[in-house]
Amino acid sequence: MQLTGLIVGGDSLYGIPGVHIYVPKAGRGTSTNYYGYFSLPTQVGDSVVISAIGYKSKDFIISYNEKKSISLIIELKEDTTVLPLLEIFPYPTEELFKQAFLSLKMPDNVYNGISINDQIMSRVTHANKTDTRSYYLYKASNRQSFVLIDAFAWSRAIKDLKNRRAVKRRKEKGMED
Repeated sequence: MQLTGLIVGGDSLYGIPGVHIYVPKAGRGTSTNYYGYFSLPTQVGDSVVISAIGYKSKDFIISYNEKKSISLIIELKEDTTVLPLLEIFPYPTEELFKQAFLSLKMPDNVYNGISINDQIMSRVTHANKTDTRSYYLYKASNRQSFVLIDAFAWSRAIKDLKNRRAVKRRKEKGMED
């Protein structure tokens, strides 16, 4: 039986990406896509667990359906946990911290560019090439056009100007007659 559905947040109908849908007995599961949609093969009687960070988990059992498929819209409630404040100090007093900080010696090669490992930088550049390309394409496609170099905007502006002058002339002729 094919289980498909949409996982939505508590106060909206927008899907939640990255929600985990898991069948413990079968040992298989899936995650929702960017829009909160998922699809998972199940069997009658399977227990399905739905969980996401920041939301309360849900579970239910698959019941018999003649269509051999179930489509659901599942609403998850937010689960906000406030942790108590925890301050961590490596030194027992502020004076000891200041003393240790001021006596800290920095290596000489930190200030010149030689300390950067070229192999690591080439790996980072290569690994991010596709991410950078897709980010560039996304930004380029959503860019606002510059009106001063837009030929269509100039054409509309000139037509509007001519129409205003023609209307003004007609009004002046009508007043003189």
